[in-house]
Amino acid sequence: MVELLLHPKLQNMQTLVPGGNGEYRITNAQELRALAYMVNVEKKTFSGETVRLCSDIDLEYEEWIPIGGNAVVSGGACSKFSGFFEGGGHKIRNLTHSRLGITVCGRAVT
Repeated sequence: MVELLLHPKLQNMQTLVPGGNGEYRITNAQELRALAYMVNVEKKTFSGETVRLCSDIDLEYEEWIPIGGNAVVSGGACSKFSGFFEGGGHKIRNLTHSRLGITVCGRAVT
């Protein structure tokens, strides 16, 4: 889907950088979008790595592009997230996903 690459929230995206302990920390919506960009566009799987949600995030009902799975980018197959996502009991609120034909899957554990 070319629309993933052209999505305004994914233009000029800063990518996540692991901290001193090797974990990637997400504290806001922009960093969560950066995770989506890295998996969907850069095809980083995060295999064996940990991404930690460090605070509650409000996506303010903006259209969300899934992280991996059925988020197919132009000229490529589906990418996937294969790392560890530690939610730490935090919540991602007001996520809007309305694309037909795309299945959202995964398991949330707090």
